[in-house]
Amino acid sequence: MSYRKHSTQRIMLLATLTLIVAWPSRPASAQTETVLHSFGNGTDGYFLTGGLVADSHGNLYGTTQYGGTGTCSIGEECGTAFELSPSAIGWTETILHEFGSNATDGWRPYVGLVMDKSGNLYGTTGDGGAYGDFGTVFELSPGPGGKWKEKILHSFGKGNDGVQPDGTLIFDSAGNLYGTTQVGGANGWGTVFEVFQKPGGGWGESVLHSFANDGKDGYYPLGSVVFDSAGNIYGTTWEGGAHGLGSVYEVAPKAGGGWKEQVIFSFNGKDGAVPENGFAADASGNFYGTTLYGGNNSGCGGDGCGTVYELAYTGGHWVQTILHSFAANGTDGFEPEAGLTLDSAGNLYGTTIFGGTGNCDRGQGCGTVYKLSPGTGGTWTETVYPFVTFADGYYPEAGVILDSAGNIYGTTVHGGAYNGDIDGTVFEITP
Repeated sequence: MSYRKHSTQRIMLLATLTLIVAWPSRPASAQTETVLHSFGNGTDGYFLTGGLVADSHGNLYGTTQYGGTGTCSIGEECGTAFELSPSAIGWTETILHEFGSNATDGWRPYVGLVMDKSGNLYGTTGDGGAYGDFGTVFELSPGPGGKWKEKILHSFGKGNDGVQPDGTLIFDSAGNLYGTTQVGGANGWGTVFEVFQKPGGGWGESVLHSFANDGKDGYYPLGSVVFDSAGNIYGTTWEGGAHGLGSVYEVAPKAGGGWKEQVIFSFNGKDGAVPENGFAADASGNFYGTTLYGGNNSGCGGDGCGTVYELAYTGGHWVQTILHSFAANGTDGFEPEAGLTLDSAGNLYGTTIFGGTGNCDRGQGCGTVYKLSPGTGGTWTETVYPFVTFADGYYPEAGVILDSAGNIYGTTVHGGAYNGDIDGTVFEITP
């Protein structure tokens, strides 16, 4: 099966990378999953592959790949951006934007949104834009009467630009945006890019690194990136590296201008393979991530069922430790496509596409939300919250967020109250 120079100072993440969402929580109860909204009703969006972001009032924001009223070049709906607002009687959905609203609008947002301090939302689309079906970076701004306005900050596909942005965007301290494209760039194998605010107004874009399929560099960067306090950028590639099974890379600013990239870790299969997303990071600069395949357990076509790992800078080099290898049996989930969320106690939260106790499709389970808790002697304990039925939602591809009480919020690609197939849900798990 084909699996789909670091600075010497200790890494300290910028405050913009905090992963716990502090909004008022509801009273806790026994562990339970609640579907807050089922998609697929009329012109509602559907097929949620991106995660959520929350504001200080507990409103949730996200995207759907399909749905809305726009019709794109493939004859399918173009996707939506939505808000879910809590009330005493449940949750109300509001569509903020229907993509494909004009000839140069983007469409099909693969990932979730980020929010600035003013409440503006930013994201990417994998298709559309001014140069064809190459994708965009967009801003959604709230206006009078609850209306939201979209602005395209950048359209991909011109010259050696990247193509098909993937991975949720991040901010730097000046409000510039950074992300990755799956393909494109000078070599055709993906890019790391910056979309920056011009001094006189407007936005520009720079490609910081173009990946190369040269036997050393990684390629196909599918996930988000993170910063350290020195301004270095870190991320993962789906393939490439020394063993062809994916890599962890650093893109560092050079003293005279420009950026330099180097691979700081290559996956070999036993230590994981095919990292599809970026990292969580603690205050000491340790990275925590997932791989879709690989690990110490068999199954999943003989390629391993995925891992959770830690990457720490120790003794002048990077050391990787497997915290958990998933297994395609019992109640464990397997194939963790999403990245991780780290709470203040050092617990890690994520999702697996398959596994658990449900039986939604092909006998591979409905997927899970899992929690890994650190113990003594470097041990970690896994707690599994499985999806059980079609109505619960199933196949969660994106990561989760937490409120101040530890309630867990996320999305599923499929399932829900309507036809139980491709629609998807937003869910809450109360531990």
